[in-house]
Amino acid sequence: MSRKIFVLTFFFLFLLVSSTFAAEPFPTREIDILCPWEAGGGMDLMARTLAPGMTEVLGKPVVVTNKPGAAGILGTALGCTRKPDGYTLFTISPSPILFSPHIEKLEYNPLKDIIYLAGLLMQPYAIVVQTDAPWKNFQELLDYAKKNPGKIKYGSHGPNSYDHVIMENVAKDRGINWVAIPYKGDGALTPAILGGHVPVAGIAMAWVPQAHAGKLRPLILLTERRVKEFPQLPTLNEVGFNYYLGGASLNGIGVPKGVPEEILQKLENAIRYAADTPKFKDAAKTVSHELFYQDRKQFTKSVEEGFNSIGDMIKKITK
Repeated sequence: MSRKIFVLTFFFLFLLVSSTFAAEPFPTREIDILCPWEAGGGMDLMARTLAPGMTEVLGKPVVVTNKPGAAGILGTALGCTRKPDGYTLFTISPSPILFSPHIEKLEYNPLKDIIYLAGLLMQPYAIVVQTDAPWKNFQELLDYAKKNPGKIKYGSHGPNSYDHVIMENVAKDRGINWVAIPYKGDGALTPAILGGHVPVAGIAMAWVPQAHAGKLRPLILLTERRVKEFPQLPTLNEVGFNYYLGGASLNGIGVPKGVPEEILQKLENAIRYAADTPKFKDAAKTVSHELFYQDRKQFTKSVEEGFNSIGDMIKKITK
């Protein structure tokens, strides 16, 4: 074999091997879902019950890694900086996407650095009172608060949280003066209102079993639609307001910007399949969440709308 033929043969073999590796199908190894919250919470459970169904479709293990800190900011920032190859996903929730960017300088831009693959769940966010409270509906609470400035103290998830932003916008629009008492989450809010430390509270999901037990009365939903377990309970916008209430359903999965389209489609298909499994549906019911599937286009639109709307609502109450 002449030197020229040898070189040409080697060259073509190199191209063949290179193209084989280049065309290697995704995935070839383990896929990680980062959860920016502690183990045991709603987002963690969502990711862990989604993973087996995704594993079944993709043929490689899908695992969950918790990276909590700074109300979801640390894990979200980490997810945005990972290589955009489809092997890192992360859970999406309202706080680090809709609220924090308007309050502090972050290492990521929610509208530029994330691809929103799918929305999955809606939390039954509500304003609640004890069952022996004098207010039977939200309007009665508004009327009382209007006549008694500063007397109503309501428990919230802290400054510029979802319930705080909405309640303060209500106060601004209706000329009400009530006082927000910050708590670190539903785990602290629920015993606070059950114990009578505050007469009113905005709670994400922990109110549902308490309402079924007759210990709490929901007055109004801070959601886009009514919830199945309490079909007679109206949403805030059904009683005369016009606010963005999509924060309660901004719970899903995202990836860092730059993941190739072919891989995005595979991940979307796997998520869609996993979200339709009995295991995932049962887990959602266990934590009082409702299924609220949004595809990539719908979820992205929800984020963009929510980001701008929440930004305007925060500006309105911080002027």
